[in-house]
Amino acid sequence: MIHFYFGENSFEMQQQVANVAAKFADKYGAENISKIDASGIDAQKLIAEIVNINLFAPRRLLVVRGAASNKNAWAAIGENLTRVPDETELIIIVPSPDKRTKTFKELKKNARTREFALPKNHDLTEWVLRQAANQKVEIKRAAADELILATAGDPWRIANELAKFRALDAVATPERVRDLVEYDISASAFNLLDDLLNGRRQRALDELAKLRQVEDANKFLGLLASQIFALSGAVNAGDKAVAEVASDLSVHPFVMSKMFSAARKMTPREAARLARIVAETDAKMKSTGADPWRLIELAIAKF
Repeated sequence: MIHFYFGENSFEMQQQVANVAAKFADKYGAENISKIDASGIDAQKLIAEIVNINLFAPRRLLVVRGAASNKNAWAAIGENLTRVPDETELIIIVPSPDKRTKTFKELKKNARTREFALPKNHDLTEWVLRQAANQKVEIKRAAADELILATAGDPWRIANELAKFRALDAVATPERVRDLVEYDISASAFNLLDDLLNGRRQRALDELAKLRQVEDANKFLGLLASQIFALSGAVNAGDKAVAEVASDLSVHPFVMSKMFSAARKMTPREAARLARIVAETDAKMKSTGADPWRLIELAIAKF
């Protein structure tokens, strides 16, 4: 049996591989599971490993990663799929395969294929709730949204943070998420803008001082620009609902709902002014030798 797994959601992909491996180990023993890094292996050596029958271990599970980055090995896999013995269970894992290649097409035709996509923004909250249930963590929906914001929706981080709550045997509330989770820089950009728009200027400046010590100024300004882009979408939404605008702009509904709240106090002209300040700051950062964080501080003073 051949499995072909690909896609950006490495967390769920790894869970699936672990499930297949656990079932195989129960039947045939964990000692008959082998992992192969094909990124630098000779193509013929890889194929020999895949197609040959081991007399001492006739039932085998082979987990192959990195093949797509090895042009010769990738091509050889596509040419030899029909030679894989019935006694061998083969898993081929490729995060971002070239779908135009012959090997991709052959795998789609001859293997049990599954694409692991990252949850879309509108599905992410439900995904977090399911993961929490799997880990037996009690979590409020608002806390799930806060956790998504804090982790920028990274499945690995979400799972790890839920494990913390499980270890503490604590209900995950928004307040506890804010206390226990280290926020991603994109969440910091969101929170800083939220503080500025709601008159909490000193808190915003305190947060900026912390970010200055550990983060890249260009990355932060880009994330701040993306938050203002979402804000502009909310300001100019007209009669559109939060969910519709969030989908149009690929922004999580929780973030967009916050932007809609801020947008009630803002005109399109004011939103455009913020976007212009950020654009001018970006130009100065690229064309002058000034301290980039100082330029960001000057920009925020104009908000």
